[in-house]
Amino acid sequence: MTDENPAHSRVSRAREKLSLASSNSFEEKARLEAPVSDAQIDTAYRRIGPKAFEAAGFDPARSMVNHGVVRQWSADALRAGFTADETERLILGVVTSVTERQAGKGGAIGHLGYFSKAVAEAIARRDLPEAPLNEAEIEADRAFRRDLERWKETGLAAGEPVPNRAAYLARARAAA
Repeated sequence: MTDENPAHSRVSRAREKLSLASSNSFEEKARLEAPVSDAQIDTAYRRIGPKAFEAAGFDPARSMVNHGVVRQWSADALRAGFTADETERLILGVVTSVTERQAGKGGAIGHLGYFSKAVAEAIARRDLPEAPLNEAEIEADRAFRRDLERWKETGLAAGEPVPNRAAYLARARAAA
């Protein structure tokens, strides 16, 4: 018979190991993130804050809501490795989509904090909306769609390869 002490069961040792493995302090976790200066965060915040405020449907002349929470969103996105432009696209994309969804339900949004969970989830999923297309890219996209329709009508039967949208956009970017 083994000499086991109930106070030192296998379960308690496993829990000790698990707790030791996850005992990183906030300072240690912060060091693992991308280095971002306060100046970079403030610059992004000043640019994105008013846009997020308006994207949420608030009237700057009438609303007393502030957009200070956008600074935290900007810091989180920049530390996650997004550029300032990507951060702007991500935040404005989330705010716009949630606002549209809420308006479809007939609900009202009282403050920007309403979007915090959705923005944090988008940053964690790296859910970045596509960048808007320039004129050359829009024309390349139209050409792709025309060629795709032609391929559906004749190319499928002829065994032609499917047109690739990325290739059309890459040629337009290279030509510009």
